[in-house]
Amino acid sequence: MKQECCKYFSQRYVSYNYLSINVLQNLLFCIVKAAVLHGKSVGFALQKSRFRNAKSKLPFFR
Repeated sequence: MKQECCKYFSQRYVSYNYLSINVLQNLLFCIVKAAVLHGKSVGFALQKSRFRNAKSKLPFFR
């Protein structure tokens, strides 16, 4: 079966377009992922310090 060519754009242009979209999506995903992971680690650190402070006030953990 013969592969159809794109009517308006060359196949090379379409493949470059997909590549550029893929690169931009990955870049945006990495930026958002880094921000979310940073926020999660800060939240867990605060939670851990609160637990440690409460634990130190209990008599049977001394």
